[in-house]
Amino acid sequence: MADSILLFESIQPTKLESVRVLRQSLSKILDHLDIKTNVKQHCLLCCSEWCTNLIIHATPPSRDITVSFRKSKKKWLLLIKDNGETWDPTMHRSIIDARTKTDILKGCGYGINIINNISDGMFYQSQPTYNLFTILWERDTHRIKPHILLVEDNTSQVQLYCAYLKPQFSVSIAANGRQALTFLKNEKVDLIISDIQMPEMSGIELRQQLEKIKTSSTPFIFLSHSLDEAIIHDAVDLGIDDYLKKPIKKKAVTQFNTSCSYAL
Repeated sequence: MADSILLFESIQPTKLESVRVLRQSLSKILDHLDIKTNVKQHCLLCCSEWCTNLIIHATPPSRDITVSFRKSKKKWLLLIKDNGETWDPTMHRSIIDARTKTDILKGCGYGINIINNISDGMFYQSQPTYNLFTILWERDTHRIKPHILLVEDNTSQVQLYCAYLKPQFSVSIAANGRQALTFLKNEKVDLIISDIQMPEMSGIELRQQLEKIKTSSTPFIFLSHSLDEAIIHDAVDLGIDDYLKKPIKKKAVTQFNTSCSYAL
């Protein structure tokens, strides 16, 4: 997985309630990715099917289940890790009992068939301390849009900017600088657009932190209601690429898209 980027990871105890928690958490991440709707649905279904199988059928059972989601240049990867019974679904063929409609070998025959039919590939690894089931889908690289991280705490402003940007860009959202830093630990973006005045961590502080961790080369644009010269001076000193005054109109965003090709 050295050539892939971690987008999501969650560990949950081995109980049925965890399936719902894992699925909901994963769904929130997938909503912010430039991923086909059917691939998102298939990913969530595969997650539910295999996690349910581990919880109900593994003997001995796993203590916990870890679900992670990664992307490489050409693939989306769903990884499900457990430390229970070793059972390689890629090596078994379902034998379905005609009367009960269940798998004679394992109680998950239909589940494995589903995963096989709606994914582009799967493989299984068994190590001394854990098992890892990886399910993958091809990425449609022709439809990948430039990726923008929008850092803004005002919900109505977020909705407006997303309406302007999403036809041409993949947009991820963070409510403040602290959330943005967490997001950027696992994800790369082509451009950061950030409000200056925000709770917990301002846009200025975010830019300062990014310089410390050597990601200041990512193009960065500030948004603010204020044209205070001191704020502008601080922003310029941090090496930002542009500064836009709120409220931002659609025409300005369109012009920005054209004029800021260096960022994309």
